[in-house]
Amino acid sequence: MNAKIKTLCIYYVILYAVWAFCELVIRGAVLGFVPEDGALFPILFDWILKNLVWTVPAWVLMGKLDENLYIKRKEMFTNKVDPLKAVGFLAMMLFLASANSIVRNHGIVIAEDFKPAELLTYVFVGVSEEFVFRGLLLNATYQEDKPYLTIGINAGLFLLIHFPIWIYNGIFVSIFTSFSFTSILILSVLFSWSFLECKNIWIPVVIHMLYDMLITILA
Repeated sequence: MNAKIKTLCIYYVILYAVWAFCELVIRGAVLGFVPEDGALFPILFDWILKNLVWTVPAWVLMGKLDENLYIKRKEMFTNKVDPLKAVGFLAMMLFLASANSIVRNHGIVIAEDFKPAELLTYVFVGVSEEFVFRGLLLNATYQEDKPYLTIGINAGLFLLIHFPIWIYNGIFVSIFTSFSFTSILILSVLFSWSFLECKNIWIPVVIHMLYDMLITILA
């Protein structure tokens, strides 16, 4: 195992352990004095805490591994994107997010339990998760001669990071018995594809945010 892979493995294990503790312990503690449906909870948990645990360390590690990145850190933020590709990925996310609602309701229907404050959560979720999984982990391990392997491993790691919140919400078993977990794998592949195709981290960030927002808004 080379030094780069060893560093990434250690990073992921630490990230997983810390975030599992945040989801299983700190989330409940914060909800003890802050209502989940208000604006303060996403600010404290999803903006401040998640950025400290996810975004900041990923940004630092991108800099440390810059020479080993498929797309250099500066370039992934500044590369020009083909407008047609960007629109194509946006359209794909719009279709995927709205398809279930259209099938169930024969049209676009707003969820009755939708709370606007929930949208605050997804503003930074897209940034933090894409910085880690596409900007760092995929970017540092991608091999043009083995694209499916690296994208597949990345999808598996992306799936694993969702386990703690599923356990906290008591839906871990149902996620697997209903095969809903496959949507996470598919989305991860699409996010990875958009990043590699456009060579700009903002594309997966935006489509990730868009998808999460739409599945929250739509019934």
